[in-house]
Amino acid sequence: MEWIDQVRLVLQILTNTSATVLDVSGDNEYWTLRIMYPYRDELSETSEFCDQYELSFEVERVRELSSETAGRYGLTDEQFDALTVACEEGYFDVPRKADLGDLANEIGISHQALSERLRRGHEVLIKETLLIGSRSQFRIRLEP
Repeated sequence: MEWIDQVRLVLQILTNTSATVLDVSGDNEYWTLRIMYPYRDELSETSEFCDQYELSFEVERVRELSSETAGRYGLTDEQFDALTVACEEGYFDVPRKADLGDLANEIGISHQALSERLRRGHEVLIKETLLIGSRSQFRIRLEP
């Protein structure tokens, strides 16, 4: 890696705040960083710093982290409940010990609504745990 001035600026951005880098990937055009800021104003400071040094960046997503298990994984409370009930009742077992109709009745929603909720919940879990780095939250363009 050739350490150009802009890389030093990126490192300064991260060391001047309480940011935690969760994931980094890059190519010869972009660095993609998944960063957790404990406070929103530190993201604003980063924005101002990038403006000052003419570094372009884009924030693709901001999500509040909560201490709740569902919030930590990006799930809604309803998705969290549906997934945990399905697991506890044996829906994911082979062979299945519960079917969607029974689970939907237990939760109090339609078969179709439960199916969609489970699919959306699976998608969120996969994106938040397995595909980290393929979807950026903070991207800095480095000009040679």
